[in-house]
Amino acid sequence: MGHHKFTLVIVLVLSLMSAAHGCTTDPDGTRDEDGGPPQSDSAPPVDAALPPKDPPQPRDGSPPMDSSTGDAPADVRGDGSIDAADAADAADAADAADAAVVTLQPPGTPCSPPSGVVQVPCGFCGTITQVCLPSRLWGGVGACLGENTSPDRCMPGSPAATEACGFCGSRATSCQPGCTKLQGPCLGETPGGCIPGARGTSAAGCAVGELQERFCLPTCAWGPYSGCRANVFVNIAPLGTVTLSGGGSATNFVPAKANDGISQAADCSMFAWISAGSTPGTGWAQLAWSEPHIVSSIQVDTNGLGNDPCLNPGRTLAGAQVQWWNGAAWVTSATLSGQNDDWSYTFPAPVTTTMIRLYGVYAAGIQTSNPILFEWEAIGQ
Repeated sequence: MGHHKFTLVIVLVLSLMSAAHGCTTDPDGTRDEDGGPPQSDSAPPVDAALPPKDPPQPRDGSPPMDSSTGDAPADVRGDGSIDAADAADAADAADAADAAVVTLQPPGTPCSPPSGVVQVPCGFCGTITQVCLPSRLWGGVGACLGENTSPDRCMPGSPAATEACGFCGSRATSCQPGCTKLQGPCLGETPGGCIPGARGTSAAGCAVGELQERFCLPTCAWGPYSGCRANVFVNIAPLGTVTLSGGGSATNFVPAKANDGISQAADCSMFAWISAGSTPGTGWAQLAWSEPHIVSSIQVDTNGLGNDPCLNPGRTLAGAQVQWWNGAAWVTSATLSGQNDDWSYTFPAPVTTTMIRLYGVYAAGIQTSNPILFEWEAIGQ
């Protein structure tokens, strides 16, 4: 029994000595019998399965490093500059911010900071201003101030255009900063031209007291002279055509009754009448010719305020705007009102035209609607 105990002790001691001399343990817990690398070649190192760690990032505000390569981002050069594509994107963003439209705010809505100001372009390069009040509410909207008042002004953003000029010429125009219209030279004018509708006269080849006349054509060239004729003014209304904005259509009351040469004194049962009320509106009577004429005055034969021999109850043509056509627009020569019977009007200077008009006619008298026009004379040549 004692012999066996001794033998067991010796074996145990030898085993411990052998372990101390030939065995090592790696820090990762694997055992190497001879101190060399691990014998298993199938298991990867522990750290091979872990994802790569990001490199330390700078703390000085410079661009962060790429986690996969440790390099700077692709859009940042080594000198810290940004590549061209990103620079263009940044410029576009800045332009978009500059182009942001500032709008006026509804008065009384919240705003900040107090005394803040909004200015919005208006009209012909003017400005509207709105102020944030101390109450932190938007104030009222002011008027458009600082506009360009030049006759040659233009609206901002107006496209380049071509306009008529001179004697049937044309010129290029464009709107410049400050709403100023830039005009090019007038090109393509008719040599020795004239303004369409203008009248020229000559006594050459005519007897004393006679003259011949010519008119400027739409091409800005003079037409031929007419034959010689007496230089006197007569009623030229029968040479034209009367039209109305609305009114009579029965045989005795059509527009042509206004220039047929038959006055109220000759026959009060036939006349033209115009749809209109007792105040100026949009009713009108127009007298037109196929060629230009000189008109110096007009005479209106209407009814009085009471009954006439034909028992027409008033319906006096009491007033209207006297207008003439200049070839492009109606020109108002005078506005007459308060007429209570026949009346006349003389132009400050004779006008050369193809049309005259009584606009905004209205009635007075016993019946204050649908004024009567027995006869309308135009004195001229």
